[in-house]
Formats: sequence, C-alpha cells, structure tokens
Amino acid sequence: MKFLTRSKDINKNILILEKIQKKWTPDIINDKLKKYKLCKKCHMYSLQKDFKEEVNKEIRRETTYTDAGYGDDDKIGDVEYMITYSICPLCQKKTQEDKIFIRILWEKGRYD
Repeated sequence: MKFLTRSKDINKNILILEKIQKKWTPDIINDKLKKYKLCKKCHMYSLQKDFKEEVNKEIRRETTYTDAGYGDDDKIGDVEYMITYSICPLCQKKTQEDKIFIRILWEKGRYD
C-alpha cells in the first residue's frame, strides 16, 4: 500500500482508513444484508425470499390473569393464537415470527 508510506500525509491517510473502517465498510455490509435474513437456529444467512412462511392456529395453556398479590387469584387457561413461523431453507427449522391473540377457550383459577 504505497499511499501509507509517505510520512507527511500520515494523518490524512489515518483519517481515510478510519472512515473506511467506521463508515464505508458497515454501509456496504448493511446494504448487502437487506436481501438476507439470519436464521436464529443455525445462525446462517439466506435470502429472505427463500424462507418459507407457515401460519397455524394453536392452543396454548398459559396464565391468563395475574393478580398483584401473592398469586392466589391467578387464572390459567387455554388460549387460541394465530402463529406465524418462518422456515429456514438451510436447516428446515421453524422460528416463531408473530403471535396474534384470538380468544380464551377455557379458564379457571389456579387453585380451583
């Protein structure tokens, strides 16, 4: 790298290199990554268009009400959700992307 050998311009060269490191390189990387998505399971990048999407209705048992005290008035129940998954094209594993509440199907007190 010939431009780094001149001592009179060393400050200018250092500023250019710092700008490359701090500004240009992250901008180039971020621009490239706009088309890609990171899989949370295998930690590999793939094109966003290659990820498949799956939408399911699911029933999950969970706490539906929490009191502010000792928990003696808490309620549990079956809750229906619309769950959106994305499926990685590399590892084929599902990752939950979105969860939309639909309704509470059944509910009871924790100590009933």
